[in-house]
Amino acid sequence: MRMIRDAIQSVLARGMYYRRLLGFGIIVLCIPILLAAFLTYAIVSDHLERQVNMANLEMIEQIQERVDSALKSISKSSRGITLDPGMQQYLYKTDRRDFVEMVDVLDKLTAASRSIEFTNTVNLFLPEEKFVLSSEKGYQKLDALRDTYPFLNTVGAMSKPKWMMLKKGSIDVITFVQPLPIFTDTPRAYLTVEVDESSFHSILRAAERFNMGSLMLLDETGTVVSHNDKSQLGSIFGGNLEGWKQKLNAKGRSGFFSHAEAGLYTVYAKSDMNEWMTVLNVPLSVMASPKKQVAQTTVLVCLGSLILGMLLIYLNSRKLYAPIRNLLRQEAGVPSARGGTKLDEWALIQNHWGNLKNQIGQYHDVSSKQTLSLRESFMMQTIYGYYDNEQPERIREMALQYDIQADAWWDVILVEPENYEQYSRFKKDDKHLILLAISSIFQDLMKQHNVNGYFVFGQDAVRLIVVVQVPIETKATQCRTVFNQLAESGRLSVNTYLKFDCSIGIGAVCDRIDGIRHCYLEAEEALATRITAGGNRTIAFADLSAFRHELIYPYEIEHSLIQELQKGNREGFGNYFEQFVQVVTKCNYPVSSVYESFHALFVQLLR
Repeated sequence: MRMIRDAIQSVLARGMYYRRLLGFGIIVLCIPILLAAFLTYAIVSDHLERQVNMANLEMIEQIQERVDSALKSISKSSRGITLDPGMQQYLYKTDRRDFVEMVDVLDKLTAASRSIEFTNTVNLFLPEEKFVLSSEKGYQKLDALRDTYPFLNTVGAMSKPKWMMLKKGSIDVITFVQPLPIFTDTPRAYLTVEVDESSFHSILRAAERFNMGSLMLLDETGTVVSHNDKSQLGSIFGGNLEGWKQKLNAKGRSGFFSHAEAGLYTVYAKSDMNEWMTVLNVPLSVMASPKKQVAQTTVLVCLGSLILGMLLIYLNSRKLYAPIRNLLRQEAGVPSARGGTKLDEWALIQNHWGNLKNQIGQYHDVSSKQTLSLRESFMMQTIYGYYDNEQPERIREMALQYDIQADAWWDVILVEPENYEQYSRFKKDDKHLILLAISSIFQDLMKQHNVNGYFVFGQDAVRLIVVVQVPIETKATQCRTVFNQLAESGRLSVNTYLKFDCSIGIGAVCDRIDGIRHCYLEAEEALATRITAGGNRTIAFADLSAFRHELIYPYEIEHSLIQELQKGNREGFGNYFEQFVQVVTKCNYPVSSVYESFHALFVQLLR
C-alpha cells in the first residue's frame, strides 16, 4: 500500500504531460483487453454450448438406439410364437380347452419367455374362453384380470400390436400386446410380453450424464414409462402437453430446446418403432455452470492483465518522461519543482518545437539551392538501376520531392562524341569540357522544341545522357517525332559549331518515370549498332526492330579466307576478309552477333 501511495503522490507531483501520458496509456490498454475478453468469452461460451448440445444429442440418440434394440428383440421373440403352426391351429379351434393342447401352448410360452433377454412374462389371453395361459402362473381366469389389462374390456377394438405400460400390483411392467391371429381385423386372442420397468431403467441408467438431470422414457401420449423417480411413473410429462408436443414435432426425430418458465433444458430422441421417446431434462442452472466457469476465468485473466498492464504503463511512462524531466531541470529560467511550482512541460515542448521548425526551414532553404544537384543525382540513380527494386509509386513520390513531373512522356537520348582529339582545338583530356559544350547546344534546342530535359554526365565521362520529357497530353507518335528531330538537330549542330562528329542513340518512348532505365538500355543498344551502321549518325531503337534478324555465319568465306592465308596470298586474303566484313555488317545484325562472328573468325585464324 505504501508503494501505491508513493506512486500516486509521484504522479500528482508531476505536470499535465505525465498525467496525460499515464491516462492515455491506461485507456489504450483497457479498451483492447476488455474487448478481447468479451470476444473470447462470447466465442468460447458459444463453442462450449454447441459442444455440450451435440454431446447430449449424441448420448440421447445412443440411449434411444438401445431402447429400440430391446423393443425389437422382444417383438422378434413374440413373432416366433405367433407364426408357429401349432399355435395357429390352436387359435382357430372351436374348443380350446383341451388339456393336452393347453399344456403344449404353455410350453411354447415358457420357451419364448426364456429366449427374451430381460425378466419377463409371456401370456396368451383368450377372451372368448375367459382364461389366460401364462408362462409364470400357468392357467388363470380372465375376469379377475380385466382391471389390470384394459384392452380386454374392448374385445375386437384392438387389432394392431401395441406397447403400453401396465401396473400389476406394486410392479410396473412394460407390455407388448400382439392381437392373434396376425392377419385378421377381428382378434380371437392376445399375446402379451411383460417386461419389468427396471430392465428398461437399467438401459437409461447406463448413460454417462444420467446424474446431470432426470432421464426418462415416454410413450406416445406423454406418459412416463421409465424414470429414476418411481413416483413419476404413469404421470403425464410436461404439464401443458399440447404445447410440449408442438415443440417436439417441430424439431424432427431428435433435438433439444429450453423451457424458460420451467427452468429446464430438454434433449430428446424418438423411437423408430413407435412414438415412444427418450427425454433428458437438465436444469438450466446446471447447463449454465460451464459458462459461469468460463466467465469467472475470463474475468480473472482480464483483471490480472489490467493490473500487470497498468504496472508496465507506469514504469514505461516514467522511462518516457525521464528525458523531459532532465530537460526541464537543465533549462535556465524555468522554475524548478523545489520552488513549489509545477514545471510546464507543454510550454517547453512547444518552445523547442518552434526552434525545430526554424531549423527545418533553414535546412529547406539550403536544400532548395541544391535542387539541381539533387535532380541530377536522382536521374543518374534512376538510369543506372539503383531504384529497380522500388515500387513505381515510391519512385513517383521521390520525383515529386525534386519537383519533377512524373506524369509525362519520357525518353533518353545518348550522345557520344567521336574523333574529337583529331582537331587541334580539343585534347584527349577535354572530355568534360566537350560534354558540357554538347549539353549547352541541346539546352538551346530543347527550348526551341518546347521539350523539358535533364542532363546526366555518365560515370565514365564519355557520353552525355539527355533525359527528355514532354507533357502527357501529347500523342505518342508526335513525341517520337519531336525527340528524333531534337536528336538529329543536336547532331548537326555539333558538327557545325564544334567541328567534330558524334553519334546519337534514342530509346523508345515510355509514359512512366520508372521506365527511364529501360529507355536508357534501348538507347545504348541503338548506339552500339555503329559497328555496322557507321558513325556520325542518329539511330533510334524503334528503327532497329524492323530489319533485325539472326546472323547466318559465312562458313564458305571463312574457309576460303583460311586457304588464302595458308597459301601466303595476302591479296586474296584481303579480298575475302572484305567480303566477310560486308556479309556480317551489311544487314544490321545485332551487335552481339557481329562481335561473336569476328571472335569466331579470330579463333579459326589462331588455329
